[in-house]
Amino acid sequence: MDNDSIIEIAKAFQEQEEQERYKKAKALKEQEEQKHALDFLANSIKALRKQRGYTQQQLAEKAGISRNSIIKYENGDMSPSVQALQLIAMALGVSISALVPNYSAHLPKCTFEHDNEEFLIDMCEGFANYLRLNNVNVLTCSNVKLIQLFAAFIEEFNAEL
Repeated sequence: MDNDSIIEIAKAFQEQEEQERYKKAKALKEQEEQKHALDFLANSIKALRKQRGYTQQQLAEKAGISRNSIIKYENGDMSPSVQALQLIAMALGVSISALVPNYSAHLPKCTFEHDNEEFLIDMCEGFANYLRLNNVNVLTCSNVKLIQLFAAFIEEFNAEL
């Protein structure tokens, strides 16, 4: 084996190790973001419930979901589906956005002009197709997961540009 072959093999191993480190770091970051979002949601539900003077049982009855689910949401043990989140928000008299972190604050600001309308429609259709291809049921998927999926879709979309 000549020196060039050895160097090529070493480079290949180094690239593979870098990719593995990147994947692990990315997975860890996603877990941390999901935990942050779940904690934010849990604290929001609990704080608004207490602010309204509701017990967990009263909130469960108003929302039409089980008390056990409310307990799990407030403890951050379980992420509610979009439907459950909507029911809780309605029972608390707030919008869903009051319960979830404001990720839009971290996104670049942009304005949408008439010329962008077709692009935005294509983007929405692309995301819908992305969800279908990944067998995502949006009715049972948590908001946190939908946000993560949208971020992954945007990352793939930008990589294609």
